[in-house]
Amino acid sequence: PRVEQHVAASTWHLQQTFEKCIKPNLASLGYRVLSLMVERLETRHATFTLWGKASAAWDSDSYGRSAIEPHEQDKYPEALDVIIDAARDAIAWVSEHDGPALGIWCERLIGARAPLLRRIAVYASSRNSLLSASERIDWLLSHVNIHDVPLRHEIYMFMKYSYPTAKEIQQKSVIESVMSY
Repeated sequence: PRVEQHVAASTWHLQQTFEKCIKPNLASLGYRVLSLMVERLETRHATFTLWGKASAAWDSDSYGRSAIEPHEQDKYPEALDVIIDAARDAIAWVSEHDGPALGIWCERLIGARAPLLRRIAVYASSRNSLLSASERIDWLLSHVNIHDVPLRHEIYMFMKYSYPTAKEIQQKSVIESVMSY
């Protein structure tokens, strides 16, 4: 059987609502927006998994999204992209305003079955200003299989942000981990 899940609103209307009404009010809505978007993405993944169309290693939602951050290949968004962008912007708001909550969210999302949620966790962790570059890399190496294909882009971006300022000893550890693959 073919299983499809449609977002019950047009992309344009969702984008306009998010950009004009919700995003400017993330200070009061950020945690709720993040909770709702994560719940929606978890439900989509669970439904696809139930029908044998997704796993922890692959799902169409993650496969169809080039990057969590704005990316040239995602310039023609669909309604689902607005949900992903809302989750990204909400967790970015949390990152800037509530570091301890960011850590809790990253721990929750990195343990998710949905690859898209794990990608959001890696994206958010790369921007955790409460941790040094070396501490962020330690987090990555202890929480993520760096050869996890669905997370590849976010892992590369994570390293782009963190590696240049990490301690030399940490850099050698990362190189050894990659070379062991």
